[in-house]
Amino acid sequence: TIHGTQGDLAAMAEEVPYLVKFRGPAAAKETLIRQLEMLGISRSQLFPDLASLALDVAAMNLGGPPQEGSDPTELGSDDSGAG
Repeated sequence: TIHGTQGDLAAMAEEVPYLVKFRGPAAAKETLIRQLEMLGISRSQLFPDLASLALDVAAMNLGGPPQEGSDPTELGSDDSGAG
């Protein structure tokens, strides 16, 4: 994660009031992730690096790459004719 300093974030948490370390039970991980998603908080917002952004984009399930002969400007179109 890019945070603009070479210092240890754990050590900084003692000095910076808005930097908080959150630890929870491993069994609650999936529930917490779903709740954060419902609040509109994504992984890339919490961890603003390219890897997290790539995971967020991959999770969007945009239907995959355009098929040959399809019009990429028509969002939401499919081959079923329901258009």
